[in-house]
Amino acid sequence: MPTVLITGLNGFVAVHTAVIFLSNGWSVRGTVRSKEKAEKVKSLPVLKEYVDQGKVELVILEDLIEGDFSEALKGVDGVAHCASPWHFNGKKWEDYREPAVKGTTRIIEQAADVPSVKSIAVVSSFASIGDFSKPATEQAGRVYTEEDWCPNTDEFAANFKGDAAPQIWYVTSKKLAEEAAFATEKKIGNKHSLGTVCPPCDLTLAQHPMVILGPAIHCAEGDDLSKADVSTSMLYSFFAAGKDAKLEPTDFPLWGDVRNVAQALFEIVTKHANGRFAICNGAFAPQALANRARELYPDLAKAGIIPVGEPDNTPSKDGAFKLDGSKAERELGIKYTTVDEMIKDTIEQMKKIGAIKA
Repeated sequence: MPTVLITGLNGFVAVHTAVIFLSNGWSVRGTVRSKEKAEKVKSLPVLKEYVDQGKVELVILEDLIEGDFSEALKGVDGVAHCASPWHFNGKKWEDYREPAVKGTTRIIEQAADVPSVKSIAVVSSFASIGDFSKPATEQAGRVYTEEDWCPNTDEFAANFKGDAAPQIWYVTSKKLAEEAAFATEKKIGNKHSLGTVCPPCDLTLAQHPMVILGPAIHCAEGDDLSKADVSTSMLYSFFAAGKDAKLEPTDFPLWGDVRNVAQALFEIVTKHANGRFAICNGAFAPQALANRARELYPDLAKAGIIPVGEPDNTPSKDGAFKLDGSKAERELGIKYTTVDEMIKDTIEQMKKIGAIKA
């Protein structure tokens, strides 16, 4: 039975990635930063069966920057590196740069000493592709691809000040980490295949998000989804925050389904794919998602659970840039999830863990 190492196994994308590998006959070894997080991962309903069968192993690695991955890497066939700062609470540039860049290069370097490792997949982001120096609405008609790179530099991020600094730091850290991944792999002699996945990032700059959406299977009964990770708390605000909750407008309207991101990681590892792969399910607006959720779940709408907002105020899908995700379709076989599938699966998961009570 082949084994994959998944870093940050308590995360949104990572748990979905684990499920795909496990359902395809792999065993999973995951890293988390504490014993408490390890215990929660083991208790998740989607993983419990595999944990009981001995197919899921957790390794505690407290420090992503200086941590030693050597034990976790022993005997694994592939790596899905999902761990990286995914928040906007940092106080300085180094809070993002160090774990993103050093965490990525460290695991690639240490994997070079493990003969069994043949392929590595890294979660990157549209943040490493797009140009955030001007509003998306001023880039209408532009189509980004894997050939594009964010222009932000280390120096630019280090000198950036103001309320938007955490978002700029996050964007730049993803770009530098992805560049460092390919540079490190080349430096060690291309000992593995190396592929990166670039989905729309959780960028809440000026409340205009691009997001990874989908069911929060990394959350459990009793979790407050309004205080969860950026993607999950945002989804909760779209579908379950109450009829009077505000639905922010969206100028950066790209989304990717978390299961398509996880599938891309699986395909990169199992197909030994190299290069960058953008994932994009299309354009979205919070208002449009809430409108459709109320149509699909009239009982929840009647109960006042789904926000109403301004139902007739939805922006044009052609009012901003686009991201071309067709390479992942062609080379990895990704079949993109529809908006309706995402909404239904997300709401059903919220109901299952008690976050929506109807």
